[in-house]
Amino acid sequence: MNKNEPESDYSPKPMDTQATLLLFVKILIAGGAIAGAIWALDHFGI
Repeated sequence: MNKNEPESDYSPKPMDTQATLLLFVKILIAGGAIAGAIWALDHFGI
């Protein structure tokens, strides 16, 4: 067993971090759009 292997898994990779942030932002935007649509439907009684 190599002791360095588990530690290498924890080191952040720039591309992975960027992809995770983009995914998080997309989920936030999608969630906000869905919530806004539901609110509008409820508020205006469409």
